[in-house]
Amino acid sequence: ALLWATRVTPDMYERLQPARFPGKEVVWYREGLESTVTVVRDPADGFITLYTNARGQARDEGPLVAFHRLLGHWPMLLHPRPERALIVGIGGGATSGAVAVHSGVHLDAVELSDAVIDAARLFGHVNHEFYSLPNVDLVQNDARNHLLLSGRRYSVISGDAIRPNDAGAATLYSLEYYQLCAAALEEDGLMTQWLPPFSDYQYKLILRTFLEAFPQAILNVHPSL
Repeated sequence: ALLWATRVTPDMYERLQPARFPGKEVVWYREGLESTVTVVRDPADGFITLYTNARGQARDEGPLVAFHRLLGHWPMLLHPRPERALIVGIGGGATSGAVAVHSGVHLDAVELSDAVIDAARLFGHVNHEFYSLPNVDLVQNDARNHLLLSGRRYSVISGDAIRPNDAGAATLYSLEYYQLCAAALEEDGLMTQWLPPFSDYQYKLILRTFLEAFPQAILNVHPSL
């Protein structure tokens, strides 16, 4: 009876997805260990969007791709001789791809969600298929564990555009995390941190926390960031 029930019971996601994304095509989805990831195509413009736990994280639309690539290119251009870089969180992979194409650089791209790692392959047309490049290690792990246990030191550490109000992401804005990053940097290494457009209080709180670990910092205000 149990076997029969599993065969005839309708798939939960096939029932829920049309209600969550009305009028859109669900290209791919997976319930991963850390999050449920869905890739949806909008028939009106043909762009695809990656959702984690129903929150939009990445999209292959030109201006958004350029924004995520800039997050990767910016620190690589600031450092005089970057040799090893760490990107925390891959999303659609545009930031990791931007770092990976810099000559002479080895990239560690660390992502907590196994489902996001699989979904990033659907964005290969905008992320340079970084996951297949020989100078890239794509690692499924918590970034803090990676920093604690890998023993690696980096020229550049940067995160993708991860909002601290996403589930579990607040730890990537904590003093303890920034101190781990500082300890993993080479002597001339640098870390970049995207600041989300939150309230004045939250904005200043993140700045104060970052400056506690990195007292020598530059704030860049860019219209696309």
